[in-house]
Amino acid sequence: MTKAENRAAARAWRQERMRQRAEEVRAEAIAADLAELGGFATTSSSAEGTAARIARS
Repeated sequence: MTKAENRAAARAWRQERMRQRAEEVRAEAIAADLAELGGFATTSSSAEGTAARIARS
């Protein structure tokens, strides 16, 4: 792998990781909003699942 290819791969990896982290933050915020609105999600895992489904839409 050339230096340029390595840099491009590293850049792509960082961008994907940042996208994943942003998605996680958004899912956590949605889960917190759902909990605040009346406890629609009673457990952390179900809140994360609900938030993830909402985030994908």
